[in-house]
Amino acid sequence: MVKAQSWLRRHPWALGLSVPCTTLLLLLLCNAFNTRSLLSKQVISGEPLPLLEVKIEEQETRRPDVLGATVALDPGPGVASPTSSPPACQTDDLDKFRPAYGKYILSKKKEDKPLRSLLQPMSDPGGIPAAIADILAKPLKRKVGASIAVHPPKFYALANFLHDWIRCPAAFEALSLWVVFISQKDLMLFREALQCISPGFPELWNPVVAQAPKHGWMRQAGSGNQYIAAYKKYAGIAAIMDRGEEEYGLMLDAEISIYDMHTKARTGTACGAGGPWSRLLDKIRALEAGQAFPAARVSSTLTTYNFGNFLKSGKDYDMFLIRENAQFVLKQANIQSCKSKGCRMVEEQIKNSLWSWWTDIPWLSLAVARRMMMHLSGKTEEVESVKDWGGLMRSLRFPRFEYLAYQQYCVMHEGFRFRDVTDVTMEAKWGSYLEDPQHGSRLAELNPMWASAETVVRSEEKHILPLSVEAPPLLIFHTDHEDMRYTTAGKRYKELWEKLILDLLVRHKRTDWDSKTIK
Repeated sequence: MVKAQSWLRRHPWALGLSVPCTTLLLLLLCNAFNTRSLLSKQVISGEPLPLLEVKIEEQETRRPDVLGATVALDPGPGVASPTSSPPACQTDDLDKFRPAYGKYILSKKKEDKPLRSLLQPMSDPGGIPAAIADILAKPLKRKVGASIAVHPPKFYALANFLHDWIRCPAAFEALSLWVVFISQKDLMLFREALQCISPGFPELWNPVVAQAPKHGWMRQAGSGNQYIAAYKKYAGIAAIMDRGEEEYGLMLDAEISIYDMHTKARTGTACGAGGPWSRLLDKIRALEAGQAFPAARVSSTLTTYNFGNFLKSGKDYDMFLIRENAQFVLKQANIQSCKSKGCRMVEEQIKNSLWSWWTDIPWLSLAVARRMMMHLSGKTEEVESVKDWGGLMRSLRFPRFEYLAYQQYCVMHEGFRFRDVTDVTMEAKWGSYLEDPQHGSRLAELNPMWASAETVVRSEEKHILPLSVEAPPLLIFHTDHEDMRYTTAGKRYKELWEKLILDLLVRHKRTDWDSKTIK
């Protein structure tokens, strides 16, 4: 050691030379072993960095300043940290994707204009429209949060709706979005793809990675996807309850759009001050005060399900699903053993196949949802003592068509009832009368807060009573139906997302989705 120090005193130039040599050696090692990608925050590896399970008491996550305004988010257990620096688009390796992407960016065709509007980099400061920045500059206390379950085949639909939401100031101000993924990998995949498709798009929604159920995830195929979606929607509701600011929750799929942006009846006023979206909270409170869920009988003749070895009518199949939810709420198979007035009403619902799922926007009182979770989990402590609702629900296997369970709990325990509106809507073919209404239906008299793409088409073509102009729907669901006409860019946007997601899956060496299952 002494000899080395003596040598350095006689040759001081060696110390200066050692710094650049050491730096060069480290760079060569990083390149040789691909460790640079592990150090960079902008490159997404096949195994995303662990950054999502954040406790409220451990960290307050703050989004970047927006024109002087700071938006705070306290993520609860299972809520992912918002990314202040979205991952860079890894287009250098996406040789198959870039030509298709560039074709629409550069196209001068009139029909490509809507698609180009979704592909161009965000021009506003921080990617945030001025009207939204004005909202963020003031204290924002939303009372309604939407839990949106999503998986890779529906990433395009979520992106479609995010563009609607951020262009609709009243919707943005009234509704917080909680997007639920099954894994960190899926969240990171969506983040990366969104930055490829819409560079600079801000993350003003709340990402949630559902805590895995104790019994494990079901296979992502067939009815397994229905059970997974049900669990994820309640996981999103649990995350909203953990934050504790909202009064109501919505349980939604990703295939939705804003009604006033895409229909022939659009007025351009729904997203402004005093428009229908600004009355969202009041409308939900009115529905809760009415203590009734609209429902209609499902026909035994209009639709048949072919299960291979046997057939079921729409009525028979829906009776099975209604019973499945009732058994879940009662926590027993024998429904007749419950003698309460509410249980008798649920029995009648099953007997008459009164379908109440998605007959209006699927809202929940979060106070009631907390009591429901306690009942289902068998807990006896005070509701206020629960700090991790996502953890509490991990032992539950929620049934398909999950909103039925909430409705039935309200009927059994909260004084609600089912309101038979069959005389107004006509019999449903196979589910909600909003999903595939019969010609001649007067469902518009009920002023639903949302409607399916099929309902909007029949209204526009005058096969059913026209939807209300004074109290129009706020959302369209099933936007993947009817040739995707109620989205900004239609099928071409979906195809572009599919191409990109498949390329990214290959890049990240993921084999859980392929060209058949991603569609």
